Amino acid sequence: MGGIGKTTLARAIYSKYHHSFRGQCYLEEVRRKKKNMVSLQEQLIRDILKRPDIKISSVAEGTREIEKRLGSMKVLIVVDDIDDADQLDELAIEHDSFGPGSRIILITRDEQVLNIQKVDKKYKAQTMTDEEALELLSWHAFGNHCPDEEYIELATDVVDYCGGLPLALKVVGRLLATKKSKSIWKSTLDKLRNIPHGKIHETLRLSYDGLSDDHVKGVFLDISHFFINRFGTNAVPILDSCSRFCVESEFKTIQDRCLLDFDLGYIRMHDLIRDMGREIVRAECAMEPGKRSRLWHHEDVTRVLRDESLPKKLKFLCLDHSRNLTRLPDFSKLPHLENLSLIGCKSVSGGYHFFAQLKMLQYLRLADCNITDDAILESLRSLSSLRILGLDGNGFNRLPILSGLSQLTSLYLNHCTNLQAIPDLPTSLRRLEANYCTELEIMPGLPEMSKMIALRLKDCRKLKDIPNLDNFLCKMHTLHMQGCATLTATFKENILLKWKGDVIGGLSLCVNDIPRRLPYVAREDETVKIEVPATFDYIGGLVVCIIYSSDNSECTGSLRIHVVNRTQRTRFHIWPMETTVTASHECYLWLGNLTNKKLNLKGGDKVRVHADFNESDEDTDEEEDYQTAPYESDEEEDYQTAPYESDEEASDDDKELSDYSSDEVQPYKRFEVI
Repeated sequence: MGGIGKTTLARAIYSKYHHSFRGQCYLEEVRRKKKNMVSLQEQLIRDILKRPDIKISSVAEGTREIEKRLGSMKVLIVVDDIDDADQLDELAIEHDSFGPGSRIILITRDEQVLNIQKVDKKYKAQTMTDEEALELLSWHAFGNHCPDEEYIELATDVVDYCGGLPLALKVVGRLLATKKSKSIWKSTLDKLRNIPHGKIHETLRLSYDGLSDDHVKGVFLDISHFFINRFGTNAVPILDSCSRFCVESEFKTIQDRCLLDFDLGYIRMHDLIRDMGREIVRAECAMEPGKRSRLWHHEDVTRVLRDESLPKKLKFLCLDHSRNLTRLPDFSKLPHLENLSLIGCKSVSGGYHFFAQLKMLQYLRLADCNITDDAILESLRSLSSLRILGLDGNGFNRLPILSGLSQLTSLYLNHCTNLQAIPDLPTSLRRLEANYCTELEIMPGLPEMSKMIALRLKDCRKLKDIPNLDNFLCKMHTLHMQGCATLTATFKENILLKWKGDVIGGLSLCVNDIPRRLPYVAREDETVKIEVPATFDYIGGLVVCIIYSSDNSECTGSLRIHVVNRTQRTRFHIWPMETTVTASHECYLWLGNLTNKKLNLKGGDKVRVHADFNESDEDTDEEEDYQTAPYESDEEEDYQTAPYESDEEASDDDKELSDYSSDEVQPYKRFEVI
């Protein structure tokens, strides 16, 4: 990104090392000189040969002269601010263009230039740490290495605004350099947060101006306004629906320009880059927000929506945590609305009958909305297009019959602690989550044509059984019922008997007994050794059964399974689920299948398997994102390949364990190849 100090760093390197080379040249502002390549070629030859009289008549001649005159020399060349790999060709800059020991440094805002050139090494310039930033600001604002004592808090706020960007620290520091009052510092900073400083804005905008076309620029502006800190897979469908083209490649282009980055799948953007994008749109019509292409500031949005007609093409509307919203609006002016989120709108007490107007609504989130009124829930039955419904954290006692919602695929009822009964469900439902519904007693029998593949009912302590569930286990890949302490013995026995493990997923129950059909046993911290029978023509996967105790402090976080194929020299780490401990003195069973589509086990392979628990900061099992798409995947495990390392052979006295004493509470495992 612009202003991060790329040129400053390159100049420092050039200054320190240029004496070690026979010839040296620093080509600056190369991007701006695209139309005058001859002058760049002349400068390169003149600087290295120390010949000011060199003249070149054409680009082709210049390329030949560089190759002929400089090809055997040890040179140091810096090419500053380049965004077109063709310029490098015309400057004859390739790996073998110059003599042994030569060094070429390319400075660019576009990583793709480096990829095309197949550079030997890359370095991404980093922003300053807070300590470094405060010192740089202080030198420019106070002429000292630290701020005056009474300005420390304000200086820290400025550092936070500049986000470690050296150019911004320098510009803002000089702007505030004169001994102005603290109130002027505050007002200046407030203004900068709304209208970026011209020099900072123009420097950062160079990367935006360098984007290849208006479509890519439009995607960047959309991201800078609406999608920062959003999950990337949720942003792409929204942007796709607003565009004539798929935007995934645009994301990569913008990332190559260092205008955005991804952190664990979430879209990240430097605050000043974000402000640059928003200022571009604000400048479209500074005085009339309604004429701008995008609105993000709440005051502008409120003014426009009050004065203009709520937009007929609107598909996504997020009103999360609108604490003062007491009544839902008339949705008749939003005929194409597909996604409505009202999470945390606890004060809404009217207008739910307007749901009937949303004929195209597919995703509705009403988590933590203080819903207790059956009439509100009854209004949901009119949403014939609904695919995902989130009602987590509400206080209702029972659901209405939702079997008429023929498109519903996912229903979320987590932490509905007053919920006592779930009536008939639609046959289209694939995923139901009702974790921590501690009063839940009644579940419906699954209908004959049920498509259910994932059912999560953790800590539903009053639930005794689910009628007809055992007839659908062959289709399911996830059944988590840890903490369901009152399940009948017959129900659990049927589940364990009929859970074949021939699909991907896992079964979790409060039980002590492992199905006897699994032949291999290992106690805590032991590794299972398996030799796949050479006679096996087809291998579906590896069935794994684990029991862990709630009293074992190490049995928390992510369940992690390690599979090493000693024959094929491959190693896998698999995270099939987040463990849940809901009470003391309980044993939990997890039974699942690791698909052979990933492991690729073959007859005769020698395999070692080990399971442990990896502490995690958040329960991703409960926080799974369901914002924009229904759950369609039949695969949940997170498989990660790892470098194979030679693991030592186990000692000769290792033996298979085939017996189990029911009073054991230590974690132990059984494995079976199927």
